[in-house]
Amino acid sequence: MANDMLKLIGVIAGATTLFAFKKKRDYTEVIEKMTIDLHSVSNLRYKGGILFMNVSISFHNNTNIDFDIYTVGMISLRKIRLFYKGNLIGEAESNLTEFSLPAKSNVVVQNIETKLLLLNIIDQFLNNGIDGNLENYQLQIEVEALGKTYTIDQELAY
Repeated sequence: MANDMLKLIGVIAGATTLFAFKKKRDYTEVIEKMTIDLHSVSNLRYKGGILFMNVSISFHNNTNIDFDIYTVGMISLRKIRLFYKGNLIGEAESNLTEFSLPAKSNVVVQNIETKLLLLNIIDQFLNNGIDGNLENYQLQIEVEALGKTYTIDQELAY
């Protein structure tokens, strides 16, 4: 009886390990193939000497794999950076750890408070100009997943 119990525990442990490796591989594929774009910008404001705005970002799962994260911190959206012609002009920090992105779908994360780096914007404006052409802007998303940091770079052109 004890041997049967040990065998059963071994089979369960092996199956759990295989399932975890498959999930990690699947989630890695989704993260690597995910695309993002700027959905909207709102609520531009000046508070405590800092310029802020809210951004909403669309995430697109281009795979056939459902991406559901309820991880208590094991997978999280860490940073969002906004660039103009390669120069950092804004950033936001996040600890989003619950996220559902079904296969072949889009999800919008709304109202992410973003700090604009006013000195960087002024420097860019004075030296090279700045415009509203989305092709000149890039978004960078930093996701920490299963002990590894993934950086997703995306042009903002529609």
